[in-house]
Amino acid sequence: MAENGQWVGEAPPIGYELDRETHRLRVCPEEAKLVEKIIELSIEGDGTAKITHELRVPVSDCLLKLDRTG
Repeated sequence: MAENGQWVGEAPPIGYELDRETHRLRVCPEEAKLVEKIIELSIEGDGTAKITHELRVPVSDCLLKLDRTG
């Protein structure tokens, strides 16, 4: 499957969700916003403690899924 560009792992990386029909990753918009914010804060020089504090906001439904396989 990996040779064909299909996801073979269990949980997709943060910012993505699995399309069960194609077995390919697609962007999860809610998580993508979070990933972009983390990168932005990191580039600005913020450390993990400050980033964690900054991100204490309501968590999207996408992030609350315990089964992240789609």
